[in-house]
Amino acid sequence: GILHINGGRNSAFAAWASCVGCVYGFLYIYSGSAAVAVGAHAMSNIFSATLWLQGYKPILMNDDTLIE
Repeated sequence: GILHINGGRNSAFAAWASCVGCVYGFLYIYSGSAAVAVGAHAMSNIFSATLWLQGYKPILMNDDTLIE
């Protein structure tokens, strides 16, 4: 997760990425296959890229509070 702090991302994103990384680790342990964890990560990236390409923009208040 900590590697996701660069590129304008904040520490909250790094914490979220760390939690998701634990899920990927669980998938590896449960399935015994790194391909399952890699596939889940790829699907997550595809989903995020799709939202980004469609121009999804969460609304932020003046104090950076997220409103969806």
